[in-house]
Amino acid sequence: MKRFLLAAAVVLFPLLSGPVQAASEEEIYAEVENLLGDAAGLDPFLNELRRALVTGTARDVAKLTAFPLPVNNNGTSFDVKSAKEFEKNYARLITEATKELVASADYTELFVSSDGVSIGNGAVWIAPVCDNQSCSKSHWALVSVNN
Repeated sequence: MKRFLLAAAVVLFPLLSGPVQAASEEEIYAEVENLLGDAAGLDPFLNELRRALVTGTARDVAKLTAFPLPVNNNGTSFDVKSAKEFEKNYARLITEATKELVASADYTELFVSSDGVSIGNGAVWIAPVCDNQSCSKSHWALVSVNN
């Protein structure tokens, strides 16, 4: 019996301890559509957010942000209440490391939940935000920042 358990452990351990395969781009889109809707809007928004973070200004990023914006900055949590406050504190809110994480993130590295799409292991979250009471119209926005 001990030999059987040892043999089973030797065979199964590499299977259980191996790297988890990342989801494909198609699987990410399907998960976005299933949990959030508007998967078609993800790609254009993500490209616009990347452009704003890499070559744009604080105002460009603020235009893509939903307020109040929850922020966790080095263990301190607070809400940024307006675009004006966001622009004023932009360098502290959006670090160079955060910009790089978002700019270099591959679709297969995105994490999708009912809360939105996490980029850079949770550095930022984006999600569709309702434009009306019934949520029949929505737009993608930056909804959380975690430095």
